Amino acid sequence: KIMARGDIEERYMIRLGAGERELDIDSSQFAFSRVGRVSYSLSRRETLLEKVQQLSESMGISAKAERGTNGSSSYTCESAGYFHEYYVKRAVDKFKKLLSV
Repeated sequence: KIMARGDIEERYMIRLGAGERELDIDSSQFAFSRVGRVSYSLSRRETLLEKVQQLSESMGISAKAERGTNGSSSYTCESAGYFHEYYVKRAVDKFKKLLSV
């Protein structure tokens, strides 16, 4: 019922117990089995790392030539954290300082 209403995003849902067969949802859209949750997490990870790559390229920190195989993001979760810490936070702080002047 909750999924049909759209009140909660899929990423916040988790199934407890063994009742995924009894759920009244389209299995092609949502998968609440253990494998489905892992697949969703890996897909979300890939999407977010691609956004980090695009932000890095737009800031002039990396180039498209530095991408991984098949044009995939060259960032890992750990390196994305470092990128946020050393580049994004500094850029935001610099912007805030310009606003206060």
